[in-house]
Amino acid sequence: MILDTQDLDVFAMEPVTCRWVRAQLTVAQDLFTRCIVGMRVTPVSTKAVDVAGVLHEAVAGRTAQQSWPSQYFACQNPA
Repeated sequence: MILDTQDLDVFAMEPVTCRWVRAQLTVAQDLFTRCIVGMRVTPVSTKAVDVAGVLHEAVAGRTAQQSWPSQYFACQNPA
């Protein structure tokens, strides 16, 4: 698994101060299947708790909904 954080060309409004802040995307990718197994968008900068959330999503996985494309099912983590 590989983790990467990237600055996005997107701004978000902080609800408390109503100021525009930059957003970052943190992604976990499985090296064998090349599937994205976890991701999170965070305002300003990524913190340790955000990385922990991405890792949890990568390990625990998600339940695929029937409306999702069939390509997603090939990338699901085995239960």
